[in-house]
Amino acid sequence: MTDPNTVTAGDYELVAALWDQQVSKPGEPFDFRRYRAGDIVTLDVEEARRLVAAGAVVPPGSRQKAAAEAARAAYELALAQLPDSIRREVLETQTGASVDGVSAPGATSDRAEAVQPPKAASKDDWVAYAVASGWSEADAEKLTKKDLIARLTESDEAPDSAADPGDGDDAATPPADGADQGGDDVPERPANVADEETWLAYAIKRGVPEHEAEQLSKQELINLLT
Repeated sequence: MTDPNTVTAGDYELVAALWDQQVSKPGEPFDFRRYRAGDIVTLDVEEARRLVAAGAVVPPGSRQKAAAEAARAAYELALAQLPDSIRREVLETQTGASVDGVSAPGATSDRAEAVQPPKAASKDDWVAYAVASGWSEADAEKLTKKDLIARLTESDEAPDSAADPGDGDDAATPPADGADQGGDDVPERPANVADEETWLAYAIKRGVPEHEAEQLSKQELINLLT
């Protein structure tokens, strides 16, 4: 169990089905913002300690990491139970190199371990996913979070003919050095302290469907567009 003294304020992923966060200040009419499972919430220390102790929130990306580790462990267990000849064939197919039939801890590729983070995750999480998918960190950092998400998920929607015939890798292609990341018509990003309506209008100008943008909170819009 997590030591409450180690819990800090910050962003957490909500795993409870529903949580209402009070946003009104003392003396003001009561107001709250409703979050649902999978949302990223910003908590002060007291809220964080209470919700962590209740098992209602976890650090962003920790569930995806745990799922990847569990899948890796299950894979290695299944691989270890195969006859040597079949295990050797499986490993040679995956690595493209001859092996002696003994499963090595690093036999699977890093690409197989890359787990796509939720869209509400931070830009740092998406940069890490891009690097794990074959990008250079510098190329990933050049893009906004929204553009990263678009580039890293477009391969799932594109036809097979759009894939690189050279290596067959389904990872999104990193931007070339010096590539244009946007024209002069890109709207100016509002300040973080701007109201929610301003961020909503900015999101729509950036191409986010209006019905999707209206479902996001101001903080979620900021996370998506920066």
